[in-house]
Amino acid sequence: MTCKVFEAPVFSEVFENAIRPGGFAVTAHAMEICQFGKKARLLDVGCGCGATVEFLETNFDISAVGIDSSKVLLKRGKDRNPKLNIVYGDGELLEFPSFSFDGVFMECSLSLFENKTEALHEAYCVLKKGGKLIISDFYLRDANKNVEGDNGQVKTCISGAFVLSELNDLLSELGFRIILWEDKTAELKSFMASMIMHYGSMENFYQSVLKEEKDALHFAEMIKQKKPGYFLLIAEKP
Repeated sequence: MTCKVFEAPVFSEVFENAIRPGGFAVTAHAMEICQFGKKARLLDVGCGCGATVEFLETNFDISAVGIDSSKVLLKRGKDRNPKLNIVYGDGELLEFPSFSFDGVFMECSLSLFENKTEALHEAYCVLKKGGKLIISDFYLRDANKNVEGDNGQVKTCISGAFVLSELNDLLSELGFRIILWEDKTAELKSFMASMIMHYGSMENFYQSVLKEEKDALHFAEMIKQKKPGYFLLIAEKP
């Protein structure tokens, strides 16, 4: 998984490296629900600059490690905090022993994988029995809408937004038991409002991140057509 979009400095400038709707509030809410024990081991897949890893270790009595396929983001995180346990890795091929972690976070990262089934299977393998999978990501509020013009040239969370029924079926097929789903679309609206406040308009934001005008126009049209929502899902490995 490599998504160059999130390497744009704008995200760290506006959102202090928590590059997703709801930021750390959604992460903290998930931690409250999961009630991990002391010294629990957590893995953040698609950790970016390691902001969640740092947040978890600073605010909870746990041990966290993050992996990401962007060397740019990993270096940015290490430059900020050399002690961060963040490493280069592929979420579709996790190089950790089975039953290694009490929890796996995928915050606005699962939608970026080419093979989402394999990424979820890998998460299942590294989780201990009773371990929790925490996903926060984009979904299609109108799953029946025929979306045109998504040519795949701009790889973002929104271009990979989920049909929730399909995601739920996939998790069940892999052996997960879904224990919580919450709509977080209000946090998505707040996220977009922050970008408008900073840049004056969403169009200016798209242009600053995507550089190419054709990509910015394509992305803007894709959002209009898909009308995405945002969700938090927690599943358990029996």
